[in-house]
Amino acid sequence: MSDYEFPPLLDPRESQSDSVLRLFAWWNSNRPVGLPYPKWSEVEIVELRDWTGWLMVYGLLPDCSDAEYRLVGGQIVEKAGYDLTGTTVSKATYTLRPDLVLQNLRRICLYGGACLQTNELEVNSGGFVRSHERLWMPFAEDGETVNRLLLYHHSIKVLDAAPIAPGPMVR
Repeated sequence: MSDYEFPPLLDPRESQSDSVLRLFAWWNSNRPVGLPYPKWSEVEIVELRDWTGWLMVYGLLPDCSDAEYRLVGGQIVEKAGYDLTGTTVSKATYTLRPDLVLQNLRRICLYGGACLQTNELEVNSGGFVRSHERLWMPFAEDGETVNRLLLYHHSIKVLDAAPIAPGPMVR
């Protein structure tokens, strides 16, 4: 067991960001009546154009033992200095150790809806790029079993002019 303490998962309506609130409203409006999650296959990607550069899409294995980076937005790639699209979380991450990222993904799947995390988190191994507010939105093709997670990094900040890290974090 890890000694890492995960931040609480918050109701997205606690955000002060209009961008987060609009994206949460979009996610919520795509949920079929009576089901907790929208279907990724029914998403109109063009509707996400205002957020695209700051989005990540995770494809989850059925047992949530691993996930694949299906999409990493261009702004995230630029800030981190590398692209993990097509890679599995167990092999590399932008933030925490793979086991911790997977543990967090499982927490989010069990939460039961969209959620917000507001802690500072390093986005690269150099420690000079940090994310502060992240909106997590689960999707389920059957409406109930989460198989995709859409992550929106609301704010990624460059803290100084340090050189970009050479590659993905694996700790």
